Amino acid sequence: MMTETWTPEQFRKYQSKRGAGSKSKYKAKRTEYQGILYDSKLEAAFASILDVFIQAGDVLSWTRQIPFIIGMDEKGKAMIHRVDFLIHYPDRTFEYVEVKGFDKREGKIQRCFVNEKYGIDITLVFNPREWQPKG
Repeated sequence: MMTETWTPEQFRKYQSKRGAGSKSKYKAKRTEYQGILYDSKLEAAFASILDVFIQAGDVLSWTRQIPFIIGMDEKGKAMIHRVDFLIHYPDRTFEYVEVKGFDKREGKIQRCFVNEKYGIDITLVFNPREWQPKG
């Protein structure tokens, strides 16, 4: 059996042609909205819907990619779960939201860690168009 040896430059060129490293492990398509690159079309759609609710006065503001340390790995490095959105309401309440095409076991476990460690409930949104602000 014959094996081929590539230089690092040849391998980088091969990766760039096939798009290696640029795709989500869940095949979500990164999408830009108002100059910000979101991890999926659903997240970008949800951001645009939140902006509509801000204009209507139902939402005060929102922040994206909220990090929570959920533990430490064997090397002592922090394991972080990022919640997609933190939504602030005019009545000074807030809601954590994750936008998903489908819910994976890993995400469920990570949300349980966030809930246990920080006492935070995370709302799952599968269809951004059906989501309504609390209140």
